[in-house]
Amino acid sequence: MDLQVGTTLNNITEAKLAIKTFVANAAESGKATHSDKKRFNIVCKQQRTCSFRIRAIDSKKKGVSITHMESHSCSSGSHFGALNTRSLEYLIPHHQAAVRDNPKISAKQIQSSERRQYYNKIPYLQAYRVKQAVLAEMWGDESESFALFPDYITRFKAADSANRAYLSTLANGTFEAAFFCPASLRKAAGNLRGFCAIDGTHTKSKFVGLVLLL
Repeated sequence: MDLQVGTTLNNITEAKLAIKTFVANAAESGKATHSDKKRFNIVCKQQRTCSFRIRAIDSKKKGVSITHMESHSCSSGSHFGALNTRSLEYLIPHHQAAVRDNPKISAKQIQSSERRQYYNKIPYLQAYRVKQAVLAEMWGDESESFALFPDYITRFKAADSANRAYLSTLANGTFEAAFFCPASLRKAAGNLRGFCAIDGTHTKSKFVGLVLLL
């Protein structure tokens, strides 16, 4: 978005992101002096010698709008290596679509794309964080899913009193294993030949899990 005095935005949160993105896209930097529900003001880190300033205000008459905008008067070299172009807030919109289309995209591919498309060199770790942030947005926090097992088991048993399900946890309450056997499978087992086979597969996540089928 090309900002100028008078530009209107929907809310202060949107204004903060628009201002930060505008500054980062210009390969410049700044620091916020005011940031609350009514205003957002950013100045140059060299504010004693630089006149740079962008300010957004939420007023009753005009809503949220850009009220002040002064360009940098300091040397462009003072912004070299600025960390604002490495923030997740700035990077996620660049790669959100790519991660959604290909969740298996590597951090190195994100690094390369950021360098080629935006001339922005970012560390491998930050590229990895970008991917994980988008995946968490898509699928939620995987670690939180383990806490859903007790409720799921209760519902599973309520659906059919003959269903069987068990949950095993470690002494500190950490998830260890869960077992599920539908009633229909239990009933069918009595008509099967005496042959037993186990098939397993490892889950592809940061948690080393194993799914076993009997």
